[in-house]
Amino acid sequence: MGCQCSKSQNDQNLNLENLIETPSNTNPNSCLCLTEYTKTMFKLINKIRRNPPEFANLIEQSIKYITNENNRLIFSYKLKVALTKGESVFKQVAEELRKMPPMPPLEFKDDIVIEVPSEEDDLKDIKVFMNKVLEKKKNCSLDAYFKDAIKDPEIAILIIIVDDTEKNSGKKRAAVLNKDFKYIGISSIYEGNTFCAYYTFSK
Repeated sequence: MGCQCSKSQNDQNLNLENLIETPSNTNPNSCLCLTEYTKTMFKLINKIRRNPPEFANLIEQSIKYITNENNRLIFSYKLKVALTKGESVFKQVAEELRKMPPMPPLEFKDDIVIEVPSEEDDLKDIKVFMNKVLEKKKNCSLDAYFKDAIKDPEIAILIIIVDDTEKNSGKKRAAVLNKDFKYIGISSIYEGNTFCAYYTFSK
């Protein structure tokens, strides 16, 4: 069952709606079968690639909103971890984005999509994901990949771009904003109480 994400009134304060538009290189035959979450993330990622400085402004605008104690509980644990290192983390990423030139949008490629498993326990297991990556590599080239568990696209894109957890340390942002990458694959599922999304990239 695909994730159907809806906006809450608080989410609208992040003002990311103006980033969501249909990329010119979207393959309509592929996108017809994608979940709404996948479509939204695909569009957001390509919009950021086209104009990194624009998203930098939104990152800085989000700091005040995220650190507001009345709103903070709606955000994920990962984002709170980033905040414990201070607002400077967000500002540093924003400065990096401001210096980035536009880059070509990614094309959605069915061949590199890794299907998310339907068993709830498997969604949480990183080993399951890595085994699927290894299996996919037998048939095609993958240059970067990661999994994510945030069901709200607006929160997910902030975490992916800020990406300040010790385990990842910028790897997700590096994949999304790699100018040499040409293709992306995204799959997502909401099973029981668990959401999971797989991202793959290739040149």
